[in-house]
Amino acid sequence: MSKNRIVFVVEGKIAEPKLLSEIAKSIGIEVSQIYPYETNIYSLYRHYTEYKKSFANEADDVDLFSYILELENEKEKDEQNDIVNLSRREVSEMINEFSNETGAGKLYISYPMVEALKLYQKKTSDKVAFYHFKLDEKKTKSGKTFKAVCENHKDHFIFGQAFGEQDIEWIKLYHLLLSREIYQLSTIDFKEYRAKVSTRETFAKQLSTFKCNERSFVFSSVAEFLLDYMTEKDFPDLASFQDCEREIVDKWDDTEGA
Repeated sequence: MSKNRIVFVVEGKIAEPKLLSEIAKSIGIEVSQIYPYETNIYSLYRHYTEYKKSFANEADDVDLFSYILELENEKEKDEQNDIVNLSRREVSEMINEFSNETGAGKLYISYPMVEALKLYQKKTSDKVAFYHFKLDEKKTKSGKTFKAVCENHKDHFIFGQAFGEQDIEWIKLYHLLLSREIYQLSTIDFKEYRAKVSTRETFAKQLSTFKCNERSFVFSSVAEFLLDYMTEKDFPDLASFQDCEREIVDKWDDTEGA
């Protein structure tokens, strides 16, 4: 992945640009543009596939970002914006279409939304907590929004605030531990992560978890981007965390933010 020119297309107008700007700055990436689409990315994909049909006989690939600019005045709000309500086929098509950052672009999916990163708080005891939430719900059992749950969570990250080197290292470590949990691996390192962890497999495992108990893991696509960007030299080492105790906290039922 080149540092020279990176364009991010995001759903939100405020949270995502603030977060990505600070994350990119903290790891030395020069962001050329952060484009907030301001409605869900699945709606964009549906329009994009129709647009592509008109270029079916063209030699050149469709330029996604030029298309987005053309669509700016035609955006429609789509209320079906949670990933579990989309068809498996539709998400698979999106993952296939956006599978390479040097091609049409790479799709990163947060579960349930960008605020998931706020729950990647530092380990303060002998346990590391991973969180479950109902991805087809925007609120907890008692009516609290997921965003409010994150805001009330102890030691949560604040978007728009600078991320220090220790913050970045912990986010990478936590996400690697989370990936190990989701993929049910005994160990995980750079080579195993590259070989086994992917957007497609993560989606399949999250969907499987949801079908079993109507919950999936809270998962940050920004943290996933960080690990994808890392070289083997900068990849986190889990040696001191191999035997770390973990707990699963149901944030849909837990409305206290503890």
